[in-house]
Amino acid sequence: MAISSLSFWLSGSLILDLVIMPTLWTTGMMESSGFASASYSIFWIFNRVELVCAAVALSSIWAWSQESPSNAQNKQQLFAGAVMLLAIALSDTFILTPYLSGLGINQPSAQPRSRTVLPLRLITASTLDRSVTSRRLSICC
Repeated sequence: MAISSLSFWLSGSLILDLVIMPTLWTTGMMESSGFASASYSIFWIFNRVELVCAAVALSSIWAWSQESPSNAQNKQQLFAGAVMLLAIALSDTFILTPYLSGLGINQPSAQPRSRTVLPLRLITASTLDRSVTSRRLSICC
């Protein structure tokens, strides 16, 4: 269950980062006045799915570690990784997304919008998510 949850999370993150956001970028939607609220809605939904996936992965790893006779160090690494993924999901949901949407909503329309600040911050956060998730997948398999 943990592997399927992490795989779903990773694939959703890749679709969001490599398909949806570049599409919005190239169509010029990031320049429109409603982009901040639209992107907040997209990330609000994805962050809740991300939290569910992190909770399922943490629960699965905890249940597996209680029943599996494997070594203690491997169990600790898996559990620490699952807790770290949950912490990343919580920080994305309750700190990063509201902060970034606040930047977009509070920016006056008279000023030219920076086309690099918001996407670079999104790419940095999602790259951290993907790297930690792929590391956990390699340990689980």
